[in-house]
Order: sequence, then C-alpha cells, then structure tokens
Amino acid sequence: MITEKRRHRRIPFDRPVSVTNFSGERSTMKATDFSLDGVRFSSNQPKTVGDILTVTMNIGAKGKVKVIQAKGEIVYRYYNNDKEYMMGMRFYQDS
Repeated sequence: MITEKRRHRRIPFDRPVSVTNFSGERSTMKATDFSLDGVRFSSNQPKTVGDILTVTMNIGAKGKVKVIQAKGEIVYRYYNNDKEYMMGMRFYQDS
C-alpha cells in the first residue's frame, strides 16, 4: 500500500492557466492538478526550479467563472514521455 505524504489531496484539473513571472511576462500552461499547497502544470516552455511566479486560473464548475490568483515558487521540473515539461509550483502562504 502506498502512503500519501501530501498534506492536502490533489484535485484533477485539466485546464489552461496563465503564468506570470516577476518581470510581467505572461505565458499559458496546462494545469493537470492542484491542491491547497500548489499546482502542477505542463508546457513545452519550461520554468526553472526556484522561479517565482503568479498563476491565474478559473476553478469554477463548467460554465461558471471563479478566478483565483496565487503566488508561488517552482519546486520541481522534469521532462516526461509526452515530450513536455511537468512543473510543480508550491503556493506561498499568507502569514
């Protein structure tokens, strides 16, 4: 049996998201899942581990709009068999 070490459950999420870096450059990536701690997305334009980004995504149910925006850091990146990069971003927590 595999034990999940994550604090929060991942929610499947197959939608485009907008990603903005510190200099204001914006790109679109495909989110694959998210949790209260972060988001995983794929792209053929990789970000670097340690990059600080702002992600904007619509988490509303079909046909609804509920846009959230979160700032975080890229904590991992790997190249998968589908010839794209998978990246994980950990959200910064407000104190």
